[in-house]
Amino acid sequence: MITDPVKITIENNKILMSLPFSKNFIKDLRSQDIFSLKWDYSNSRYEAVFSTDSIKRIIQVVSDHFSTILYCPVATKVLATINEYSRIKYWQPTLVCRNDFYYIAASNEHLYNAIINIPLNSNVKTISLLAEYGIAVDQELIESDNRLLFASQFFTRIDYDKTENIIQRLKDIDCDCAIFANRPYTAVGSTLYTDLIKQGFHVTIMHDELNLDLEYKKVKRPVMIKFLSNYLPFDYSLNIKKVIKITNSLPVYVK
Repeated sequence: MITDPVKITIENNKILMSLPFSKNFIKDLRSQDIFSLKWDYSNSRYEAVFSTDSIKRIIQVVSDHFSTILYCPVATKVLATINEYSRIKYWQPTLVCRNDFYYIAASNEHLYNAIINIPLNSNVKTISLLAEYGIAVDQELIESDNRLLFASQFFTRIDYDKTENIIQRLKDIDCDCAIFANRPYTAVGSTLYTDLIKQGFHVTIMHDELNLDLEYKKVKRPVMIKFLSNYLPFDYSLNIKKVIKITNSLPVYVK
């Protein structure tokens, strides 16, 4: 546990985090897939777009590595509000089923209006649509079904030696376009790129083609596939439906 303090500030709808260097902390932080998290080189700090989920994830990982955290008054107030709901089972909008009826726990008026035309059930396509709105799925509905688990996650992590089912999973959720965040230099990436084209997907590499090309192709459900950093360099106009990060969790043995 590092005793040097971490400073967390909420300012202009951003979470700002300044802290001493820690290799283990950085590795842990990157594993969280916190949306929009990036390193600000000019100010030597991490930045992320504010959301209750992001602040919760950041504080959880920071608390595991640092003994002292300094919060600005705004962050302190936000934490006090979040803590009021710490004993509630569903503080994030969540699809649940009770007595054969489906509903969204912890919903609100804006979310209700946005998904009012989506019939609630536990089908793969429905769960995938709900994930786009940040709606989680009760574990009781997913159980051990890998198809539902994949559909329920907007950010999905898949190990590189388990990519054989990706194309079928994408078909299950009506995906019609794959955007690679980086050039697929690895053998796994190149094979996946080629196989997606063979299966009739529109495939492109970020920055290699204009967004207008996607409009011309009239793609409806594009996903982003990435192999490198957690930073997501895509334009919101692309209307990404899911982000898939290909990881390599195999240990490295040094002789």
